[in-house]
Amino acid sequence: MKYSKQVVEATRDEIAVLETNIDDATGEELGYVMERLFEEGARDVWYQSIFMKKNRPAYQLSVLCSVEDIERLSAVIFRETTSIGVRHVRMGRMVLPRSFENAEVDGEAYSLKVVQNGEESYAYPEYEDVVRYARSHDVSFREAYDAVHLAFLQQKQ
Repeated sequence: MKYSKQVVEATRDEIAVLETNIDDATGEELGYVMERLFEEGARDVWYQSIFMKKNRPAYQLSVLCSVEDIERLSAVIFRETTSIGVRHVRMGRMVLPRSFENAEVDGEAYSLKVVQNGEESYAYPEYEDVVRYARSHDVSFREAYDAVHLAFLQQKQ
């Protein structure tokens, strides 16, 4: 793979990761917690299978959020789970510039995230729009993704 020596124009900022271990929740409860965290502004939420003391199976809940949201999202975790402690770590990150553009297919607009990396840009159709296209055209997710992406590329020519 070839890498460019050009400087990437990425923005630097600070972000936080919240974590807690949960060993007494159902899959439905964990799904609901994830929904609530996204509703409250979490940038990403994920679970990892872990084992706790006495070999109890459990999940580690991780939440990516802005530093300003640490307390609010911790409150959601305390309210919606049996967790009695939430760890948090602040970390720096670099973020490439991004924007949103639309591609029109059969008279319908579909959104894509456009990421700029130096002189190169990449477009990624948004998940919800790909699903909408797949369902309305009765095609697979991959076919829908490719159709929206191709329409975007053709509009840019």
